[in-house]
Amino acid sequence: MKLFDLLGREVRVLINEPLNSGSYEIEFDAGNLPSGVYFYQLSYGS
Repeated sequence: MKLFDLLGREVRVLINEPLNSGSYEIEFDAGNLPSGVYFYQLSYGS
């Protein structure tokens, strides 16, 4: 799972490992990021 800013620049990689099916929670502190609009990308497979 990756986080991008409005210009499409990668800001953070939140998860970079394979996970089994299920429900997960991720704590993410955005306190040090400037205010604005951010997008996330969740990828599955290749």
